[in-house]
Amino acid sequence: MPGVLSVLILLSLFAVLVTTLAMGGNPELFFEISSILFVIVGTFAAGLASLPFDVIGRIVTPVSRAIVDRRIDMLEFIDFLNELSIAFRKEGLFGLERVVNSRRVPYPGIKRAVQLAMEISDVKQIKEIFEIEHILRI
Repeated sequence: MPGVLSVLILLSLFAVLVTTLAMGGNPELFFEISSILFVIVGTFAAGLASLPFDVIGRIVTPVSRAIVDRRIDMLEFIDFLNELSIAFRKEGLFGLERVVNSRRVPYPGIKRAVQLAMEISDVKQIKEIFEIEHILRI
């Protein structure tokens, strides 16, 4: 039944638009920027008003991550990974820790991964920790 109702709403909107155009009306009346912004912002505000404050607080972080463009310099990142691989080949995990602590890390997840690798030797456990942190957004 909801599908039929949606189709009827769309058909009625289309009929109003076609009738207005057939009677010599201007189609720009239906597509005014201020009206569209009013509807979009009003819908967003109504949705936020229906949520508890703690949910709104949890929404802010993922939305800001999606909007803010944090580009990683790929050449710097590749150089860093190369330095990590050389340090690991020569000194093992302690070499990784030395490199991570001695310079700026282009991706913060790597620093956390090296810290976990120093504390926990089981790869499955490290993966589980990252999955839990990802789910909880820690």
